[in-house]
Amino acid sequence: MFQGLLVTREALAHIDYLDESIRSYQEWDTVIRLAKYYEFAFIPQPTFIWNFRNATSLSKNLSGNAAGYNQVVAKHRWSILCWLGPKALAFHYQTAGYLFRQAGDNVQARRRLRLVHIWWPFRPASFVRLARRLFSSRAGK
Repeated sequence: MFQGLLVTREALAHIDYLDESIRSYQEWDTVIRLAKYYEFAFIPQPTFIWNFRNATSLSKNLSGNAAGYNQVVAKHRWSILCWLGPKALAFHYQTAGYLFRQAGDNVQARRRLRLVHIWWPFRPASFVRLARRLFSSRAGK
């Protein structure tokens, strides 16, 4: 969470501050951009108290969450692909698809799930589903 980051003003200036065009997950985008230039350390003591009771909180807006997550993945897809590989990129598209489905946007969910199969087509679960579809369609003939 962004509130938990202790960052110098100079470091934020170096990455041109926050990207306000991203609807949610701005902290994730900020951390990715900071990680290109700076090292991170962990402080075990709490640095803030989070009040999650506000009904209008961005984190409770399912559509905004899905769109924001997707924006960050789209913005950093080549870095994800280069540093973590196609399986990690497929995982992020799968998460975006899940978030869109939770928000009730099945069109965007299906688009993201297609990208999952493009970037990581050789998943055992995919073959099991395909085999079930094939065998169930043959049984109906």
